Amino acid sequence: MKALLRLLPLVTVMAIGLPAQAEPVHFRLSGSEGNGLLPGNGVGGAGFANAKDSSATGGLINPRSLYYEPESQRLVFDFAFQDLSAGGLFRPAVHGGIHLHGPTPPSQPGANAGVLYILNTTAAVQPGLKLQRGPLREGVTAGRLTGSVVIQKKDLKALLDGQTYLNIHSKRFPNGEIRGSLLSLTP
Repeated sequence: MKALLRLLPLVTVMAIGLPAQAEPVHFRLSGSEGNGLLPGNGVGGAGFANAKDSSATGGLINPRSLYYEPESQRLVFDFAFQDLSAGGLFRPAVHGGIHLHGPTPPSQPGANAGVLYILNTTAAVQPGLKLQRGPLREGVTAGRLTGSVVIQKKDLKALLDGQTYLNIHSKRFPNGEIRGSLLSLTP
């Protein structure tokens, strides 16, 4: 017991000297009609699906499968989709057909924005990307994408503030058939 008490100050000093580890920030996907990836988000127009044009859906494999790891600066994802329209997934050139877009204006969460990260490509095209299952081939109407991507500092605020969205492009709707905003589960 005395030996244990002698070690206590040493253990306390070691614990205090350890850097604090930031907790992951978990997200949900929110389409225009609820949770998940759904048609009808954003500003419509040529090349965009809306709820009456498509029955495609998608979402997270489990409620905790979309999160940002502060230490590694990675956004980790595991999601699936189904029922894309005829022609399936659209992969123009090497750019994939599944993207993280943003930032949307703070007052317009459904607005369209440019591509920040290509999620359905190779590490040779986007070095910060690591896929566990490899890119999905063009034309699939259902699939699952699992991996992570390094988030650059310039994009972190938009991610944490709910100004980004996941968009899946199809041949019928090259500007996006289904999408969902990344909304933090952290209060």
